[in-house]
Amino acid sequence: QRLVNALGERFDSEVQLENLTVSLLPRPKLSGRGLVLRHKHRTDVPPLVMIASFSGEAGLVGLLSDPVTVSNIRLEGLEINVPPGGLSLNDDEPDSDADDNETSPLIVRNLQSERAVLRILRRTGGKAPRVFEIGELDMKDVGADHPWPFRANLTNPKPPGRIQTEGTFGPWQEEEPSQTPLAASYRFENADLGVFDGIAGILNSSGAFKGVLERIEVDGTTSM
Repeated sequence: QRLVNALGERFDSEVQLENLTVSLLPRPKLSGRGLVLRHKHRTDVPPLVMIASFSGEAGLVGLLSDPVTVSNIRLEGLEINVPPGGLSLNDDEPDSDADDNETSPLIVRNLQSERAVLRILRRTGGKAPRVFEIGELDMKDVGADHPWPFRANLTNPKPPGRIQTEGTFGPWQEEEPSQTPLAASYRFENADLGVFDGIAGILNSSGAFKGVLERIEVDGTTSM
């Protein structure tokens, strides 16, 4: 229950969990499936996070302390749906009175994920979301109040190509997830320009990007 409460508080979400098992011997281990986070309890948009299954390790002290601390987590079937900025539960509802000085209730020291999907939803209804397939993701200090170091391999949707990136993500913005900051270096390889009318060729690029999930600025060089 401490894990579920901390998770819901950190991501300002209702937590739904099909199954969670905690074994204590020979050392604390976690496993579960069917984890769903609904941001601000909303049901009119896709869940913020869906995880088919997960497993991990923790120390007993970490599970009982504040913040709740988990050593290692491995995810299968991770899906993230980032709501568009400015889309709140109801415009006439007051904002949360969260204390800016509050510390995170949950930290995962090491997180690994394979075959994840990141969708950034659009402000305009009916417009298809931006979809990034993240083949491999390694992230540290997930949930902490400082930026979370990460390394990832992902696929760019248009033009299609492979991206290798390393940098920092967060800290997570509970009120507006689309405003969560990130900064990283990247290599973008073998992007097929044939998806655009009147163009053919292969693009490669390297450089750096920064901004927030909803709006990212890139500074790099390209060859075609």
